[in-house]
Amino acid sequence: MVLSPGPGCADTVIAGLRVWHPPQSTRLVFDLSDPVEFELFDLSDPKRLVVDMRRALVLGTLPESSALGPYLGGIRYGSPKSETLRFVFDLKQSVGYDAFLLPPEGTYGHRLVVDISPLEVEAVDRNRLKPGKRARSFVIVIDPGHGGEDPGATGRRHTREKDVVLAVSKRLSRLINGEIGMQARLTRDRDYYVSLRGRIDIAVREKADLFVSVHADAARRRSAKGASVYILSNKGATGEIARQ
Repeated sequence: MVLSPGPGCADTVIAGLRVWHPPQSTRLVFDLSDPVEFELFDLSDPKRLVVDMRRALVLGTLPESSALGPYLGGIRYGSPKSETLRFVFDLKQSVGYDAFLLPPEGTYGHRLVVDISPLEVEAVDRNRLKPGKRARSFVIVIDPGHGGEDPGATGRRHTREKDVVLAVSKRLSRLINGEIGMQARLTRDRDYYVSLRGRIDIAVREKADLFVSVHADAARRRSAKGASVYILSNKGATGEIARQ
């Protein structure tokens, strides 16, 4: 489908829309000339997902409905009010969603990313967390941060965080799987992005006993070495240590 110009006086040109299909999710990527103010929300009866962009002009192509994946049934756009461009995606089922902007990276320019994933998640059996005889392996879900459109931090030699943490996570997974009574699961095993909701869903589905998220943070000083470990704390203890 070829798009024609939208409302006038635009600050941002939308060059096109790309669709990715990571496992159990769909990613929409709007290629932009500049950052854009946006709002993301859903509507019911029928179910729809709406992306509003302020002072945006559309040039390029939209994917056909058949390319939108298992959760989206169709797409259309229009201008419901002055200086607002609205994309409406028909939903085949209830979904969770998230959106964020990405700055230029490599061959890509500015991007607005929308992640969509199904809401159906297997319930966690809390009884299995009670002390007692363990009848199964100890499951550790390893979460390589970033991925796909999100490179994470970039080193001075263009090393990308998403590649480093994926390699580390795969090696850690092999080491864990070599231990008796332990099993490792990865939230991603290739270069694609998994939303925060999607990472949580994987941990729940795998009935994880431990969730480990792997990142390679940037540092202001080139002499910085070592590792930092953060754990969940209701009292903020690890956050206080990090500030020190």
